[in-house]
Amino acid sequence: MTNIYDELEQKINIDEFQQAIFEEVKATRPDIKEHKFTEEELNEIKKLAEWKASWDWNYGKAPAYNLRKEKRFQSGNIEILMEAKHSVLKNITFYGDFFGVRDVEELAEALQGINLEENAIRQKIKI
Repeated sequence: MTNIYDELEQKINIDEFQQAIFEEVKATRPDIKEHKFTEEELNEIKKLAEWKASWDWNYGKAPAYNLRKEKRFQSGNIEILMEAKHSVLKNITFYGDFFGVRDVEELAEALQGINLEENAIRQKIKI
């Protein structure tokens, strides 16, 4: 594996590279014609790209699942059991031999219904 740019004797930019590929395709396959996108097509492509970049597309269609995590800290063990559907936290329970400054039920209640996305969780628990 290598970077094509590193292998070129004469260095070119990405636009020149794309044009060179296009010219080669035209020369070897005259039956292939260039297509210029209309404004309507470009708008549809932009909408589709935005949708596929959305949280809902990437995570919101996830099936229901259960997850169990356990970790040992100096202050004790913690075990987390959670249920999620469509990447939304439906239920979370904390177990362990740790001592906290607040009730873990308060945390579990605050997290219920949150999107399982790092920034949303951090914001909710103020990390």
